Amino acid sequence: MRTPAANFNEGWCDFCTESHGGRPQCVAYCPTGALTLPEGATAQSVILGKASITKDWCLAWNRNNGCRFCYDACPYEAIVLDDHKRPVVVPDACNGCGACQNACVSLQEGSIAEGATERAIIVRPIAE
Repeated sequence: MRTPAANFNEGWCDFCTESHGGRPQCVAYCPTGALTLPEGATAQSVILGKASITKDWCLAWNRNNGCRFCYDACPYEAIVLDDHKRPVVVPDACNGCGACQNACVSLQEGSIAEGATERAIIVRPIAE
């Protein structure tokens, strides 16, 4: 209860680099001080989670249609394309910002794979 959670279907964390001098506003305005950053923290060093692809739901993997929205959206080069032009997450480069999940079109009308209950690429907490 009252535990903050990011919803990357609605947006993604750019660490407020475009505004506020790179100080995340979630940290700046947390009323309890529960959100803090270590000294010298950067968008690359703070790990929010890791992206994972459900290949059965991914348009590039399931339909081989050349979809690469997640690849194009990733600001950290944490997604590469394999020899068949399908996205693959590079775990060591992923900080879990959610840009890939936010850009994924796998649940849009006409794109839904059978059995899909969430987007094909999801950022999950490290513990999962």
